[in-house]
Order: sequence, then C-alpha cells, then structure tokens
Amino acid sequence: YLSLQAVSLQAQDFFGGKLSEKWGEVSGRMQSKKWSRFNELPAADLQTLFAPQGNGGNEDKQCQVCGAEDIRTEAVDETGNNPEGIRKCAQCRAFEDLGDSLRHADALIFDWVTPSTSDNTRGKVNEVLLSFGLQAKTWSWHIDEGNNLSKLLPPQTGQRRSLFALNDETLQRIGFKPSTFVAVGQRFIANVTPTQWYGEKETVKPFDVLEAQSNGIKRLGMLMMDVDGLGMIFSKGLKEKATLSRLAHLSFAINLFFEGYVPTLARQLDDKDRLYSIYAGGDDLFFVGAWDAVIELARQVRAALDDYSGHHAGIHASAAIVLTSGKYPLYRAAQDLKEAEQQAKGLIWYDETGEQRQKDALSFLGQALPWRRIGYQNISPGGENAAAVKQLLRQLENDMGNKSLIRKLAEFYAQYAEVNHQRELAGQSKQLFGPWHYRAAYAFARLASGKHKEAVQQAAQAIMADNFRGIEWVGMAARWAELEGRVAE
Repeated sequence: YLSLQAVSLQAQDFFGGKLSEKWGEVSGRMQSKKWSRFNELPAADLQTLFAPQGNGGNEDKQCQVCGAEDIRTEAVDETGNNPEGIRKCAQCRAFEDLGDSLRHADALIFDWVTPSTSDNTRGKVNEVLLSFGLQAKTWSWHIDEGNNLSKLLPPQTGQRRSLFALNDETLQRIGFKPSTFVAVGQRFIANVTPTQWYGEKETVKPFDVLEAQSNGIKRLGMLMMDVDGLGMIFSKGLKEKATLSRLAHLSFAINLFFEGYVPTLARQLDDKDRLYSIYAGGDDLFFVGAWDAVIELARQVRAALDDYSGHHAGIHASAAIVLTSGKYPLYRAAQDLKEAEQQAKGLIWYDETGEQRQKDALSFLGQALPWRRIGYQNISPGGENAAAVKQLLRQLENDMGNKSLIRKLAEFYAQYAEVNHQRELAGQSKQLFGPWHYRAAYAFARLASGKHKEAVQQAAQAIMADNFRGIEWVGMAARWAELEGRVAE
C-alpha cells in the first residue's frame, strides 16, 4: 500500500518555525491514512483485493521462498540444474541474480526507454522496470576488462541515461561530466554480503554457514535498529529554525549515516565475513549474521550515532536482537524482531539524575535494557553495564577455569525474573531487592582476590546499584558470557 499525503503551504509558513508545524500536520495525516489502508477503494474493488488469488493452493507452483504462486515457479535454475531442490518463482530468481550482480557492482545504470505494455507484474526485475520506461544494469571496474569508459555512455544517440556511482572511487574514475543525455550522481547502497566459493562459483553464504561461524553457541543473530522519535525530531526538533533546506539536510544526514556509514562500519568490523546487510537506509537497519558479530555491530553503531550527532541527548536509537537457527524463516524472524523492538521502545527507565526516560534501549535475550546499561563505549571489566560484567566473567572463566560463577549468576537472575513475572500477572509492583542480590554478592566476594580483585569488587557493588536494578544487567551479562563460552553443540 502506498500512502500519499500533502498539506498546502503559504509564504508565512516558511518563517518562525511554522514549517515544523506543517511537517507535523502532514505526518499526522500520513499516520491516520496508514491506520485505514484501502478505505478509499469502492466496495467491489475491496472484494477483489481480499478474494483468494492464484490457483487456489497449487503447491507445485508455490514459491518456497516468498510463498506466492507463479506459473513460472521451478525447482531448477536457468541451466536446468537443481543444486538446492527449492522451488523458486521467476521474481525470486531475478532478485538472486540482481543480488549477484550488485555484490561486485561499482555503478548502477538506468536507460530511459519506451515503456513496455506487458502486464506481468511478477516478472523479472527488468521486466517490471520496463513497464515504467526504465532499463537497468550494473557495471563494475573489476569485471569490465580494460575499464572501457565508453560502456558508460548511452548506446544510442539521443537516449537518456542516469549513472549512479556506488562508491567514491568510481565517481572519481568516471572522469566525465554530466551531459545533455547523461546524468551522473552517487548513490550509497548497504552492500555487505558474505560470500563463499561453491565449486568454481562465488556464492552468497547461506544462513546456516553464518550460524556455524559463530563464536560460542552456534546461532544466527538478527538485528533491527532505528532512530527513536524521528517524526518528533522533524516536527519539533528545529523549532523556529526549521526551514526547507535544514529539514532536507537533516533527512539527508540521517540517511547518509545508515546508508553510507553503517555498511562501512560493518565491513571494518567483519574481518571474518560473517555479517549480511538485509537493509540499511533512511533511519533504520536490518542485519543478519553470526550472533556475536551482530551484537558487536549493534554496539558500534549506537556508539557511532552518538559521535555522528555530537552526543545530542535527543538523538538515539532502539534496537532488537534475536537468536535463531540458520534454517528459521527470515520473515518469521522479522516478526520476532518487531516484537522485541517494541519491547525496547516501550522500556521506561531512569537516568543518573532520576529523570524518567523511554526508548534508547536494546532488547537482547528476551530482555530490554537501556543502552547505558548494555554498554557500548569505554568498556572496562567490572563496570556498571552488561558488556563490562560479561567481559569480566569471561576473563575469570579463562584465567581460573571457573564457570560456576556464570551459571550461578544466570540462575539468580532467573529467580528475580520469575518472581517479578508472577507479580506482574498479579498486578503488583516490581520487587527489586531479594535473596538473589546477596547470593550474587557472596558469589563475587569469594573470587575477590588476585589481579581481578578490584574489578570483581566493582561488579559486586554494581548488583546493588541503580536502586537494586543491577541484577538486571548482571543477569544479562551472565547469560551473554554463557553463550560466548558454550562449546559447539
């Protein structure tokens, strides 16, 4: 469903911050429209829209990837081979081909041609684009032997072409200026794709391979993150300084971070080729990969957003991470992520001044914590956040061979969580202090000696911190450390 909404502007709306009010007005209209999708259609069209589609359950023609029925669904590829034995429709095969070509692409080329009259809406990518009068292809310095720049010019005199460089190097190497028939620009694409060699062919790593490359427990991690309250930032953030140029620049700056910098950051972190970008752009991202690589990416992105925004207190992001099997359907995992993200965005917590805050949190291992308690920068073992305590627990395990502390802390947190789950069902307030606190403190105290003495004492004190909420991030740290230290199953 595509929703289009507009408000009229008058001269005085461009001054005194009134543009922000108009932005809020059109955003409100857009949200209202999304709550009542398709209501503008006549009753007859609604009946057609919600009537059964396709062949009514023809399994042989149902794509096992997207679930749609297509008469061109086949369990073989274009060469007639069946390497996977998975039925795929023409559209899904086309997306695979497009993904293969984009993996090494340095430029995207769009030629403006006469629109086709085909009504095949589930065709290959170019078949669909041709109905809009566009012909698309990719171009790469690495594949094009000799780097023949003439291939970047329109094939016919008078034909219009749009050329988008996908990286800075390509934009510099193209070397020619836009002309009457060639528009040259740059477009960032989140193109982080782990690959492997299958025989003599380079292919994208399947999810189960990424799962097997995890450190500790073998699980696939899926990450979703987006900026909190972006509509409020646009409608009220600039106040009386809001102008079209400033709003446009703010939108561009946020998109540049997610579409341009996040993929670069992921590639820098991913020295073992274990991360896969499903999407990154606008104000959000969706990554898949080895679970330990995914959570490290989430921490680094959150820290980078702080630096990028000048540590502005009003600009932050909430995220969710779920751990699944490599065979778990991606669309189901996306639904799980949405639920976990709502848990993070619904979290209410208190900062150092006692002020109530919401969002700016991560949901991980089924538990939501504010980012400041997850820990995403300046991590020192034993600090008052989950990443620091996890690091300390792993050091104690490696130096002393002691796994019992990790197990006990996880058990203490489980007791705390169960008691409060029952209190929530009974409509009672949360019980912050309980036997889990002094038992955890005692478990730490027994190890408070040697080179880790100061860090252990700090971690023991953290359990009592934040009005006894320390057990929450210490419990997460224990489960996190347990997964990292898990021997391959």
